[in-house]
Amino acid sequence: AMVVPVYIAEISPKNIRGVLVNLNVVFIASGQFLALVICLLLGKNWRYMLGLAGIPALLQGIGILFMSESPRWLFKNSRESDAIEALERIYSEPLERLFGIIEEQRE
Repeated sequence: AMVVPVYIAEISPKNIRGVLVNLNVVFIASGQFLALVICLLLGKNWRYMLGLAGIPALLQGIGILFMSESPRWLFKNSRESDAIEALERIYSEPLERLFGIIEEQRE
């Protein structure tokens, strides 16, 4: 949970960076509230609650296999071609449209 806001901040455009990082906090708090409600509904059936908690963890584990390295980290480590490929993958845009984002990531 500590790395996610940093990753979001590194891959998001400057104009919406703060909103996206704060949405992460909102989703975490919402998930905790939802977990409490489910726990109250299930009562003494804690085994179901434990099993339900494994579903998001499994989805995150699968999702991390498809994540790109941070373009900012790649630029800082002189891997520009990898950084540009990562930006193209994240934004699903051709290179010509990414020039502004590429310059922003180099800073």
